[in-house]
Amino acid sequence: MTELQSLAISHNYLKDYESIEHLRECSLTLTNVDLSNNKLEGDEAMIGLFINVKCLNLMDNPCVREQKYYRRRMIGHLPNLMYLDSRGIDNEERAIAEAWVREGDLGLKKVKDDIIRSRQVQKQLRSMEVMQNIDRHRNGKIILFKGAIEDCKKEITRLQDAMKELGH
Repeated sequence: MTELQSLAISHNYLKDYESIEHLRECSLTLTNVDLSNNKLEGDEAMIGLFINVKCLNLMDNPCVREQKYYRRRMIGHLPNLMYLDSRGIDNEERAIAEAWVREGDLGLKKVKDDIIRSRQVQKQLRSMEVMQNIDRHRNGKIILFKGAIEDCKKEITRLQDAMKELGH
């Protein structure tokens, strides 16, 4: 059982840490775990069983409903987790969860503020890029317009020279 990578034992009436603690034997190799639709109660020790898990499904267990900040707690403690209860985890959600686990609400606020600032800077950069593109487009038109003016001046000069030759 120490080489086990995927485990699907949903709908088995598993109810507490003791009913799944034997998973510790394969916690280093286990990457996909489906324990959905059981009766698992919240237990902090349970997190240690999933340290290398990338995809974890605990949906429809009391621990999901009853544990305060369940998702944030799981993501913050499980660095390899990519999917929790059939939902992906993006970089922002991970950063928020890890800061909250490390520093509590203060860390959470700090990371959220950083994310907001980062989004604002990205928005400003996009606006600047749009303005640069508009300027390039406008400058391209100005160059074309200047070229057309020069062509018209040359044509006027040519016509004036032609008129002089005709004696006007």
